[in-house]
Amino acid sequence: MTVLGHSAGASVAATVALAAESLEPIDDCARTDASFVPDVLVGVAGDYDYAASGIASSLKESDPTAWQILDPYSNNGRNASLAVYLLHGRNDETNTLQTAIDFDQALRDAGYEVHLTLLECECHDNPVVPTMDAFQVTVAMALEAAHG
Repeated sequence: MTVLGHSAGASVAATVALAAESLEPIDDCARTDASFVPDVLVGVAGDYDYAASGIASSLKESDPTAWQILDPYSNNGRNASLAVYLLHGRNDETNTLQTAIDFDQALRDAGYEVHLTLLECECHDNPVVPTMDAFQVTVAMALEAAHG
C-alpha cells in the first residue's frame, strides 16, 4: 500500500506510514487477508517538523501522548520496511526545502530507504495543480515511486 500526501497531508501521511504497525483497524474496515501497513510513503511539499512550524506544537507540552501519536519524528523507525519518496520544490514558499532535507536525514539515520527529489517549481502548490506541467511530473514520480 502506498500513502501519498501534499503539504500538511504529507505530514499526516508520514505519521500514518511510520506508525502503521501500531494502528489497529476499526471493526471491519480492513481486509483480514491483507496488510494495511504502508510499504511506500510519498510526501509532496511536506512540513514534517510540527515543533518548528507551530502545527500542533502546543500539544508537545499540553498533551505529550497526543504529540507522540501525531509527530512524524516521534514515529520515525516504527515501520522499518517503509520506502520513502519525498518530492519538494527548490523554491517552495510555504514549506522550505530545509524541512524536507532535515526529514530526509532523520529517516536515513533511522535506516530507511529514502529518495528526495527536488522539483524545479516556484510555488508550493505547483506540483499539485492539475493544469501545471509540474503536476504531471509529480503524478508520474509518485506512480514510479509506488511501483518501484
